[in-house]
Amino acid sequence: MFPLRPHVFLFFHLLSVFSTYTITNKNNSHTPNPPTPPPPPRTYLQYALHEEIGKGGYATVYRCTSLESGEDYAVKVIDLRPRKLQANFDQDRLLREVRIMQRLHHPNIVRLHEVQEYDERLFFVMEYAPGRELFESILDRGRFSEDDARPIMAQILSAVTYLHDLNIVHRDIKPENILLLTNEGPPRIKLIDFGLSKIVGGAEQATTFVGTPQYYAPEVDPTLRSTVSGNIQPYGVAADCWSVGAVLYVMLAGRFPEFRGTGVQQELFFNEELWAGYSEESKDLIASLMTVDVSTRLSIRQVGNGNGTELVGTASCGGRSERDGGS
Repeated sequence: MFPLRPHVFLFFHLLSVFSTYTITNKNNSHTPNPPTPPPPPRTYLQYALHEEIGKGGYATVYRCTSLESGEDYAVKVIDLRPRKLQANFDQDRLLREVRIMQRLHHPNIVRLHEVQEYDERLFFVMEYAPGRELFESILDRGRFSEDDARPIMAQILSAVTYLHDLNIVHRDIKPENILLLTNEGPPRIKLIDFGLSKIVGGAEQATTFVGTPQYYAPEVDPTLRSTVSGNIQPYGVAADCWSVGAVLYVMLAGRFPEFRGTGVQQELFFNEELWAGYSEESKDLIASLMTVDVSTRLSIRQVGNGNGTELVGTASCGGRSERDGGS
């Protein structure tokens, strides 16, 4: 018998080890892996961040907990790094949302707790308001009855009235920016997302083309604004009134507003079959809020003074339209 050389011994040894490893893993392949424990919450600036509750653009919203008090908040984290690559980046414009929210104290508007900057990120720590978007509720229900829409619309009007009294135009009122809170009893809402809001009047003017297509007023579009006014003019809080009308339309119809004509000639259309069973007062209110001509558009104050109160009830209104003193 020939003696085995050292490198042959090494070969058989490695083969034995490999075979043992393969058999062992095959025999254990049916054993489930232990569940992976959830990662610990990230901690920033004395807050522990938990699950994501919202996302959009350059910002993500998380539920967070104060390490000092144990109270829950919502924190909007804005990553400044990609925004700094934009040619027109202006951090002061970004902080305009902060300055506006610091002025707001209304039961139907989400409240800002504090703002901090860390690691090229802005942290907007806000009131935690668990609930769901009005938009999601519309999708689930299909549409609202007038009775169900009334308390929600009354609170929307109250919040917008408060903003307009401060000469603040929100510029992005839509069901996605209205939270229906999770609570027992009558529905409660919170108006959120003031990233596009602006103070108007005096030296401050709103001229930027912003908003959501199905909800922004015609005068926000500069191509239509020049036709409506004869030349390009700033717009004011009346733009929010159009948006409120569009929200009410979507709540009752379960679809986006429909129009006949285009541009400044567009006129709101109510399909008879779709709107059967809804009152003329509701349709008149929506049409008056969604009038292309700003000079004849119903203001939020006028809604509170008797126009449309059959639908909205006794909302505390008093907002200003452009003709009431806005820009």
